[in-house]
Amino acid sequence: MLVLGGLNSVRTSFNASFGYLACGTGSTVPAESNTALVAESLRLTKSSSDSSVDKKVDMEFIMTSAQGNGVSFLEVGLFTASSGGTMGSRDIIAQIDKNNTFEIDFVVTATFENG
Repeated sequence: MLVLGGLNSVRTSFNASFGYLACGTGSTVPAESNTALVAESLRLTKSSSDSSVDKKVDMEFIMTSAQGNGVSFLEVGLFTASSGGTMGSRDIIAQIDKNNTFEIDFVVTATFENG
């Protein structure tokens, strides 16, 4: 069993390692064997994070009004690098048809528990 200190250490390492959110147009259901998005369009750099709560980190990524315009986003994934790198998670999202009239604020929450 990981004790609280161990879980918080894993949280801190995860937060330090995964600083990029890739956004893409693929709609394939995520699988444990995935190593990349199906169709990556762009990658965002983490703008902030909050790990003040035990066993949890919130990571924020902002897509500005100048980014991703004309793309219908369907998938996101956390990565360790601005290109390539290790993918730590992947998910399908409700379609967002991006244009220059709005920004998107992605907040990724990771919670660490004994299982």
